Amino acid sequence: MINSIIPAIKQVLSKLSLYVSFFTKNVNDKAQNDSMVFRSFTSALDPYIGKVKEKTILDIGCGRLFPLSRLFTGLGNKVTGIDTTYIGIRDNILKRLIKYFTQNGLASLGQEILFNALRRNKRFCNSLSDSSGLSINYSIMPDIRQMNTEKMDFSDKYFDVVISNAAFEHIADISAVLAQIKRVLRSSGLICVRIDLWPSLTGGHNPDWDKQVPWYHLRSPFQFHDFLNRLKKSDYLSCFSKYFDILNVLEEKHGRRQLLTDEIRKELSMYSEDDLFTQCITIIAKNN
Repeated sequence: MINSIIPAIKQVLSKLSLYVSFFTKNVNDKAQNDSMVFRSFTSALDPYIGKVKEKTILDIGCGRLFPLSRLFTGLGNKVTGIDTTYIGIRDNILKRLIKYFTQNGLASLGQEILFNALRRNKRFCNSLSDSSGLSINYSIMPDIRQMNTEKMDFSDKYFDVVISNAAFEHIADISAVLAQIKRVLRSSGLICVRIDLWPSLTGGHNPDWDKQVPWYHLRSPFQFHDFLNRLKKSDYLSCFSKYFDILNVLEEKHGRRQLLTDEIRKELSMYSEDDLFTQCITIIAKNN
């Protein structure tokens, strides 16, 4: 019993330390990484629509800091960010903290205190500005809403572009969400989705993944993380192709092939080497 509890406690503390590090140490690193992801999105979309400017954009799974919503707004677009998590940036701080506590408990309350400070932190927005080359005003909040992605509250054919970063791996019913995206996306509108893949080295979403045994999340019966749908690249591509014309698929690979020993390869024989070493994919597709 004790042997099973200790790893759980370690993973909880590890996850909480991630949020603390955002606030206390890694503001610049966080902003630089967000700007890098932003540039990857603009580069992916550029061959199909040119500079992403003056577009109506939906950011699915925008997160509590909504960096892509901020950055695409700074580029001159009308952006709406949605997330299933309550963000409530227009509510006063007391109301927001009470709602976080009643919905998600004490751990989420602590996270929100940190994220609220970081959202309104001039240093974070200044770092976003410096790393992206855009003017990001910390006092101007984009249109951010809490919403069920399977039942979006938008008119048909409302958006020119739909984007999403590191959110689809947390969605249980991908088909339901894609059907909604198809509905709210204009004819020939574009979708650009970056997905962290479950079978990869980092697929378990543990910030200390490199301190664990390789592919720990595929080999251990105990898991502690947010919901992950455990889909592979082929699963996503099959699902997306039912709703959209796929224009391109970009891949980000892990380079630590020495970690895949013969013993581990045999243990994980249900996955291809491509599955195990492809960290992320970005799917660019067009509404048909």
